[in-house]
Amino acid sequence: MIAGRAAAVCLPPGKVVRTGLVLHGEASWYGAYFHGRETTNGERFDMFFAHTCAHRELPFGTWLLVTHGDRELMVRVNDRGPFSGNRFLDLSWAGACALGIDAVAEVTAEICVAGV
Repeated sequence: MIAGRAAAVCLPPGKVVRTGLVLHGEASWYGAYFHGRETTNGERFDMFFAHTCAHRELPFGTWLLVTHGDRELMVRVNDRGPFSGNRFLDLSWAGACALGIDAVAEVTAEICVAGV
């Protein structure tokens, strides 16, 4: 997948509606081993440009507004995990960098839906 296309695929929809449903917990990131491999929903994982994440239960395509400290980022669920530890969310490396996460960190994630 070319970088430009990967970045375009991961842009949030033009309008999103915040639901008020907020998840709190630990998040981390995943990258090199999975880069270029297929995610659970069939997309190719792009650790460098995609703002995506893995969650155990949320439907694929769900947008999350993830907050860490004073930073916020929209990410889209496209994979399953994390499967170890107490984490509830695994961000792509690009997403984690944008949020300033270099290991495991406390985050909040508000579920958002594409507006009409």
